[in-house]
Amino acid sequence: MHYNNRLWLSELKRDNPEWFNGTRVLELGSGGAEPFIRELFVNPKEYVGVDIVAGPTVDVVADAATVDFGKTRFMPVMCFSLLEHAPNWRECLTNGVKYVERGGVMIGCHGAEGNQHHGPEPWKIVPEQDFKDHVATLDVDIVEAFFEEQRYGPDCTGAYDWILRKR
Repeated sequence: MHYNNRLWLSELKRDNPEWFNGTRVLELGSGGAEPFIRELFVNPKEYVGVDIVAGPTVDVVADAATVDFGKTRFMPVMCFSLLEHAPNWRECLTNGVKYVERGGVMIGCHGAEGNQHHGPEPWKIVPEQDFKDHVATLDVDIVEAFFEEQRYGPDCTGAYDWILRKR
């Protein structure tokens, strides 16, 4: 989690407090070293962190592409710094969208053009257009999408932030 992520998420929480209070949250790729995303949520009905590697912020060890929550739906689904580390990123995104409640949002950031190589491995950029092309096949609309450096400066070049709304 880098500084510009924190700025954007803080703005989202200020502008959309209903997304962060009393909600059922799914975080895909929750195995990062810090609980910043989890700490944004006030009195969540449920919070489930999923990652392929166990850790203190991971509740379910599973692949985001295949994790199964049955008929349970979440609002929001969070997905930060997962896609560029998942060779099966399309399947991860598709499966994540499946668990967003109708009218709800999926909020994320991934490494796109200009992003610097970083761990863990594997790592490969997910180009903006590839992301948009795949999103066009899903039951969502892009609410917002931008490169962080264009809004906040060059803290983490190539970081591509997005919000998807489930139709």
